[in-house]
Amino acid sequence: MTERSVFCLWYRSVRNSLVKFFGGKCGACDMKLNRTTAQFAHLKPTQITGRGRGSWERLHDVMANPTSYALLCYHCHREFDQ
Repeated sequence: MTERSVFCLWYRSVRNSLVKFFGGKCGACDMKLNRTTAQFAHLKPTQITGRGRGSWERLHDVMANPTSYALLCYHCHREFDQ
């Protein structure tokens, strides 16, 4: 198994755990989410800013600052950011 595939498995596992930790559904519309449809929206500023920051950096920041984030679907996240 390559280093990259090990990282991908780890990343998926952590992302799945975070989605479950946040309740597994959009905080605005209650749509059920999974690791591929879930997005983490900033409620309070953290060290991470801007769209699409690196995947590891985002997960690390969500783990370190869970009260600074909300779990949202794509559409609610776009609405929230406007």
